[in-house]
Amino acid sequence: MVMSSLQSLKKRLPGAIRASRDRQGGYRKKVKSVIDQFIGPSYVEDSKFGRMPVNMMKLQHDITRRQLVARTPRVRIETDHPELKPSAYELELAMDFLLGKIGFGRTMRKIVQDAFFGVGIAKTGICGDYGLMYGSRAHFTGVPFFDRVALDDWVHDAKARTWEEITFCGNSYLENAWSLEASGMFEGKELKKLTVKHDEHLTDDGERRTSAAGSGQRMGDPDIVDFYEFWDIWIPAEGKILTMQLDGEVLREVDWNGPPNGPYDLLGFG
Repeated sequence: MVMSSLQSLKKRLPGAIRASRDRQGGYRKKVKSVIDQFIGPSYVEDSKFGRMPVNMMKLQHDITRRQLVARTPRVRIETDHPELKPSAYELELAMDFLLGKIGFGRTMRKIVQDAFFGVGIAKTGICGDYGLMYGSRAHFTGVPFFDRVALDDWVHDAKARTWEEITFCGNSYLENAWSLEASGMFEGKELKKLTVKHDEHLTDDGERRTSAAGSGQRMGDPDIVDFYEFWDIWIPAEGKILTMQLDGEVLREVDWNGPPNGPYDLLGFG
């Protein structure tokens, strides 16, 4: 019964993701409009906003971010047992090293910035059997990671009345062919069966990505390597994370062994 339920879920999932993305499209456009205003007309093509002598929004943003996450946090581990104090100190040093290694402070600043405009989304876990690049960051097998998920890449069950009732949530991300071949996840023949993302500066619904604003990126710019878009979808009821392309079958299925709330955490300021 469980297997048949999961198989049915896999078949319905692409349609549910598209429907939820469509329902959340209006919110993404509003957030993008605010970000365009924040960046200013000098960095946004066809900006609707005129000259701003003093960008008060940026001033408030910079003050808030410095107060909340000025630098990578440091860990303090204490114990009441004298014989364990050397081990506690070593664990403290190891945690500080790990937070710096995975770029925790840099990522947290981006998440706080996202929350300033709408919602900040964090994705945490431990990299599995295949080390991959996620954006510009390398993930290594067995090493914890802490990633920012852009609103452009996010989806959750839009029909749920409360967050506790969602049946799925997740994010999309791009991998280039070189990274996929080096990871060993797909062989050459299997890679050819995947759908290539022809313009990585567009979202799945054809909108310009927020990250393209002010970066000099233009839609339709040619690439020297193929990119592929994947979705990681967290299914709370099944305790699983599914990796898939929206127009294909589920490519990977992993049991989640972390906290009960799954790999995603959301930050908002009101």
